[in-house]
Amino acid sequence: MINECLICNSIINEILNINFIFSFKAYQNIYICKLCRNDFIKITGNKCKNCCKKGDFESKICLECKRWSTLYNFKLENYSIYEYNEKMQDFFQKYKFNGDFKLRKVFQNDLVNYLNNKSEILVPIPVSEKAMESRGFNQVIGLIENIEYCECLKALNNKKNQSKKNRKERLQTKQPFSIISDQIKLVEGKEVILIDDIYTTGVTLRHATNLLLHNGVKKVRSLTLAR
Repeated sequence: MINECLICNSIINEILNINFIFSFKAYQNIYICKLCRNDFIKITGNKCKNCCKKGDFESKICLECKRWSTLYNFKLENYSIYEYNEKMQDFFQKYKFNGDFKLRKVFQNDLVNYLNNKSEILVPIPVSEKAMESRGFNQVIGLIENIEYCECLKALNNKKNQSKKNRKERLQTKQPFSIISDQIKLVEGKEVILIDDIYTTGVTLRHATNLLLHNGVKKVRSLTLAR
């Protein structure tokens, strides 16, 4: 199988061994070479059991999540796959802000493999109409384009995008979403996994979780590509 690395444009020549062939597993196209893959660091080891922040915390919960627990009557249950290091920042600059849509394929396998055999309904975090006009696509949906999902959230047209806000402004953000009434019926009484691209302060996921729980969703947890 021959593909091109979407990060460095080198040729990926993968040879399928006999064990894989007779395993009858579905083949996943690879769009990142081994050298580039090594630049992206997966989150492993000690981490906050609520938000996946790396570190060895008392009671396994970071200080930020302890503070959040005083504001919300639910516990965020988030899993993030990769650290948001310099290489990941560069990836999102090209994919999310420069609009290089083909890059959506680079990490799709990571999300597919994590979500495999999960029974929850996937709900992607939406982008505003302003972001759609400038970007042309929802970067979150791009990451899960081959998986079934439900769009039951709508982004309100805030004057300033989340990516352009500093930490203080993010923490003070008011509810940025509304419910799509004909779609929320599909998740009422069900369990949901919210999908987002980057976990920064957790405000976005908590707003979305709070809204879904108040509209009949049984349980919400979340998955982000980077943290």
